[in-house]
Amino acid sequence: MQKTALAALIFILVQTQLYSSETTREIYLSPGVSLGYTFGDGLTWGGQISMGTFKFEEGEGLAWGNMIGPVVGVTAGYRGSRLRTIKYLDTQVSAGEIPIWPGIGLGTAWVTPKGSDDTELYLHLKGWGWLFGALQVDRFFNKSGSFYSVSGVVLLPLPVSRLGTGTEND
Repeated sequence: MQKTALAALIFILVQTQLYSSETTREIYLSPGVSLGYTFGDGLTWGGQISMGTFKFEEGEGLAWGNMIGPVVGVTAGYRGSRLRTIKYLDTQVSAGEIPIWPGIGLGTAWVTPKGSDDTELYLHLKGWGWLFGALQVDRFFNKSGSFYSVSGVVLLPLPVSRLGTGTEND
């Protein structure tokens, strides 16, 4: 898990440097809760926290300006059901400007059956569309099999700090 976390942090730092000379970048922190259905498990619930960067454009729009794509980040999350718990860490990218904010993510999931200490490592692939919340589809797979999940996720993206600008406009 430490290697995955380190890789995710490096991903954000490199991406931040790529864009910092072009425009203002913001760091965001986004807590969220989810409720969904995992095929074969039934009802699932959980939480997640995402952190990343997005381009910031002064002007009309959201309270702090306009968020424009790409929006990149790292998400750590937890899901529970009556049969298993899932902990995951992944990198993600969202298109931004498009009205439904489509995005994809790829990472690692640690899946533990309820009542067991045996944890299996899975690859986690996710896709979503965002408006006021996200409709997210997840696929977890490894050499022994795979399973799917569909969830509604309510998120609260919060800008944390401005990283820099390519031009001085203050």
